[in-house]
Amino acid sequence: MTTDSRVGVLDGIRRRFSRRWKVGIAIGTLLVGVNWLGYRLATNDVMERLAGDPEAVASVRRMAEVNAFLAFVALAVLAALAVLFFRPLDRTLSAEAQWIRDLEESQSIDVEKRRFDHELHEALEMASDEAGATAVVRHVLSDVVPERPAELKLADSSDSHLVVRSESPTAGRAGCDVAAPYDCPAVRKAQPLSFPSSGAVNACPHLRGRVDGGCSANCVPLSFMGRSMGVLHVIGPDHEPLDGSALEKVTSLAVQTSAQIGTLRAFAKAQLQASTDGLTGLINRRSAEEELGQWLERGEQFSLAVIDLDRFKRLNDAHGHQAGDRALRLFADTVRRTLRSRDLFARWGGEEFVVGLPGMDRWAAVDTLDRIRLALVEACARAEAPTVTASFGVVDTACGESLDVLVRLADDALLSAKRSGRDRVVVGPIDIGPADEHVSQLERT
Repeated sequence: MTTDSRVGVLDGIRRRFSRRWKVGIAIGTLLVGVNWLGYRLATNDVMERLAGDPEAVASVRRMAEVNAFLAFVALAVLAALAVLFFRPLDRTLSAEAQWIRDLEESQSIDVEKRRFDHELHEALEMASDEAGATAVVRHVLSDVVPERPAELKLADSSDSHLVVRSESPTAGRAGCDVAAPYDCPAVRKAQPLSFPSSGAVNACPHLRGRVDGGCSANCVPLSFMGRSMGVLHVIGPDHEPLDGSALEKVTSLAVQTSAQIGTLRAFAKAQLQASTDGLTGLINRRSAEEELGQWLERGEQFSLAVIDLDRFKRLNDAHGHQAGDRALRLFADTVRRTLRSRDLFARWGGEEFVVGLPGMDRWAAVDTLDRIRLALVEACARAEAPTVTASFGVVDTACGESLDVLVRLADDALLSAKRSGRDRVVVGPIDIGPADEHVSQLERT
C-alpha cells in the first residue's frame, strides 16, 4: 500500500469515527433530555391527580428527583466519554494522519533530490570534455534558478585566475568581479556561503557597490581532491537568498560538476604526460608514430626529416648535463617558431628529433630545414649559450610506403650529413653500405 493510500484510508477512518461519535453523543444527549422532560411532565400530571394524598405526591416527587439525578449522571457520562475518550482518540487519528502526510512530503522531497542527483550525474558523466560539462551547468541553472543571474567561474591552467565558463541562459551572469580563486571567501573557507544582503556588515566585499543595487548571494566553491577549482555564484533579490530545495540542487550541481571537471582535467593531464616529452614539451616518439601513421593511412603527401644535434655528448661532457638540457630546450623552441602550425615536431629520443612537413616534397623541405639551421645559430648567440648545430636527413612519401622505411631512409640521409661534415641537410634516399653505416654511427656522436 502506498503512502497516498495509507493517508487516504486513515483520513477516511478518522472522518467516519469523528462524525459517528459526535452524532452518538448528540443522540444520547437528546434521548436523556427527552427522557427527563417526559418523566417530568408525567410526574407533574400524576402529582396533580394525587393532590389529596400527600404521601403519594412525596413518593412521586422522590422518583422525579431520582430520574433527574440519573439524567444528570447520564449527561456527565456522555460528556466524559466525549472529552476523555472520543475526542483524544479523534486527535490521535488526526495527528497520525498528519505524521504520515509529513512523512510522505519528506519522502517525496528525498525522492526528488535523489532523482535530480542521479539525472545530473548521468548528464555530467556523458560530457566528454569541459565544454560539455559547462553546457550541463547552463541547462541546470535555467531549470533550477531560472530567474536568478548565475555563473560558473573556473580556475585557468595556472590556477591563478578565475574565468567565467558558464552562465544562466535565462537571467545572465551574476557579475561577480572576483578574479583569483583565493580572493573568493567561499573558496578560502572551502564551504558554501550565503549572504542575505549585500548591504550587511559581514557581506562579501565583491557584492558591494553594484550598479543594480542591493542583492543576496549564494556562493558554492568547487574543489577536487583538496584542490580549489572555482566557484558557482548565484545572486537574487536583497534579503532573499536561496534556501530549501533550490539551494540543495545548486550545491549538488557545484559538487558534481567539480568532480566531473576535476576527473576530466586529471585524465587530460595524464594523457598529455603520456604523449609528450617532459623536458621540451614536444610530443614523444609514440605519439609521433601514431600521427604519421594516420597521415600515411589517409594517403597524405609529406616530407619526413630526422634531426640530430651535433657533438651533443661533447657538450654534456664539457659543460654538464644542465647545459645539454638547455640546448635541447633552445633547439625545440627554435624549431617550433620556424615551423607551420600544421607541421609535426617530436622528440624521437635523446638528442634526435623528427619533423613532418605535410604537403611538401623533400626538395621543398630543404628550405625549411635550412631556415631552422640558421635560426639555431642566431638563437645560440642571443642566449649567449655554447653554439649548437644540427644535421638533417630528409625524405618524402615518394621514397617509401611505410613509416619504418621512411624513417630508415631519412636516418641514412642523416648519417650521410654527419659523415659529410655535420650542420647540413642531406636529401635521401642515400645508398649506404654496412661499413659506411658503422663509420657514420661513430661520427654521429
